[in-house]
Amino acid sequence: MNATVLLILCEGEKTLAVYDNDAAAWTDLVGFVDQRWPDRFGPIAPPSDEAQRACAFFRSDEMYVVASADLSDLQDHMGTDHHGMEWLQALRLR
Repeated sequence: MNATVLLILCEGEKTLAVYDNDAAAWTDLVGFVDQRWPDRFGPIAPPSDEAQRACAFFRSDEMYVVASADLSDLQDHMGTDHHGMEWLQALRLR
């Protein structure tokens, strides 16, 4: 089982979400940037390239991380205990 984590630290906000794949996390990151771009940059058009847009958006004291992890071993070590499996499934938020 794989999971992708998106962490956004921006303007004092902390966002943490877990996804099934990198593409879904990236889509939400780009949505975050697109939604807030006008407030930060006014009428300046964002770069058409999504990676350049994300880099341009975040200031030096802000950041985002999209990280993937293989959770197969974690599931094996948790066993079949109901609470452990419930917790593991709760990671799949998006």
